[in-house]
Amino acid sequence: MHRIKINLIKKVTLLAAAAAAIYGISTAASAFWTDNIDTGSTVAALEIGIEYEEGELKIEDGDGFLPGDMKSFDFKVRNTGDISADIRPVITISCDTTMTIGGAEYLLCNDEGELLKDHDVTYYLSGREVGDMEGTAYDRAVYSRKAVNTLYGNVHKDETLDLDAESGALINEREFLYQLKLSEDCGNEFMGSGAEVSVDTLAVQHRFSENRTGELLDDLWEEHKASSSDAS
Repeated sequence: MHRIKINLIKKVTLLAAAAAAIYGISTAASAFWTDNIDTGSTVAALEIGIEYEEGELKIEDGDGFLPGDMKSFDFKVRNTGDISADIRPVITISCDTTMTIGGAEYLLCNDEGELLKDHDVTYYLSGREVGDMEGTAYDRAVYSRKAVNTLYGNVHKDETLDLDAESGALINEREFLYQLKLSEDCGNEFMGSGAEVSVDTLAVQHRFSENRTGELLDDLWEEHKASSSDAS
């Protein structure tokens, strides 16, 4: 029997939120600063506050995987800050044994056991990015969700400007559901391998990002992904 030990962690992404706060300062400056500020005047930037409902990831029977088994896990993200934020989860699966694309590997899947088409996947081996061809060896896979969700803040709650594009509703929290699958192609050499699943949630100020399109917005998310998930 193949028994795989799964250690689960969850990371709160502080670097992405900090970067978003810088944009908030810029917005506050243009909105509130005037030429008549007295010596004792103070200003404060609005804040993004992203948190998880639970403090850790939970995968039921995570230490009893057999090849082909799938275990579900979920997490809920909410915005407790002042301003509306765009969020994008990044799921990282790391293994202490070398995995192979199309071979022995852990996969992030939908309920049918299929790879997620709405996520970009980047593979790494010993900290270096590798290709995505079948047969490529890797020890870490980073899944970045393509879709962005907008969570309104305590101050920003505009029925027009802060609607979540995916749901078409004004939302303050979003639940994400996943399946972790152990490939059917695992052999005896994969027994006893340990894996780690971590979640980073990237956040940028919504009213900053909505004015960016194309390459500029892609660069913004890419910069945050590299910072928060240690993908570089």
